[in-house]
Amino acid sequence: MIDRTYFPVFWVPASVLLATALVVSAVRFRVARQSPRGWGWDDTTAAVALLFTIGQFSLQIVLYVRGLGMETFVSPGPIFESPLLWAMGLLWMLALNMTRISIGLMLLPLRQQWWWWRWTLWSVIAVNAVWLVAVTAINFSICVPLTALWTPTADAVCIPTPALLTWALTYHWCNLICNLVLSLLPLTLIYAIRTRAEKLAITFLMTAGLGASAVEVIYLAWFLNTYMNGQIYKPLSTPLYDLLCALQLLIGLIAACLPKTKAQIFWLLRRLRLLPASDHAAAGRGPDSLPQHLPHGSQFSRQLRRLDSGDHQSSEGTAAEANKAPVMTVSGWRS
Repeated sequence: MIDRTYFPVFWVPASVLLATALVVSAVRFRVARQSPRGWGWDDTTAAVALLFTIGQFSLQIVLYVRGLGMETFVSPGPIFESPLLWAMGLLWMLALNMTRISIGLMLLPLRQQWWWWRWTLWSVIAVNAVWLVAVTAINFSICVPLTALWTPTADAVCIPTPALLTWALTYHWCNLICNLVLSLLPLTLIYAIRTRAEKLAITFLMTAGLGASAVEVIYLAWFLNTYMNGQIYKPLSTPLYDLLCALQLLIGLIAACLPKTKAQIFWLLRRLRLLPASDHAAAGRGPDSLPQHLPHGSQFSRQLRRLDSGDHQSSEGTAAEANKAPVMTVSGWRS
């Protein structure tokens, strides 16, 4: 039986965010597959992060069915006796780092000519890649053998709790710094962006990054107040703790996918009459349009370019016919 206190506090906002992340990710992957430039590494890392996220939430549902959050389940022993809880935590960390790598790869092509832009983003990507390996290695070596986490083993050797707490604190501080870098770095693009669509996309990316940073600050404050006071198991049983973890993960995943779906979002806003239908600037036709810099660009922008090209050819043909001048065709000249 699921603890009902988790439904309003955790499952309602988490389910809405997860559904949004799934829809936005599906649209982003569809746009990437239809792009002339094909599937990029930023799409691959975003897809892997989405798989990790789905796996983490699936394990969380199973744990809630088994009684996570109820007094009969949460105790210093059983809370770590479940291999599902261990796997859920590992998938959560892997998804976080993979999402930041995807955002870094997405931003990298925007200003390749700026050396500090490249080095900053490659540093963020490298740090998160190192954490991918580190969190995997540490989680698999918490105890030797690993089954000692959920099965009593007399000769097990485990990492001391103070060392684990220091490692966790370092990990979350790195998360906070990376979130701030990825959210504040696009500020340098604002002056070069002319269209409303790109400004909105960059603004959302920055807002999402700052939101994830704010959640990380709250999480760190809770971490310091709870873990450092010796209450190691208390946060693992609260719906607010799970909600903070879900917010970090899902906000980052949505931020990684939404800028690639700019054209589709503005089409929806125009259909809902939130934007004027004649707002061509919002469609991304400006010379400094963000999709022209992104690896895959905007399908809507390509359609506009093809339309402009067709109109141009049509006007040329009309002028030529009016002047009775010869026109070059595929088969040769005609009068």
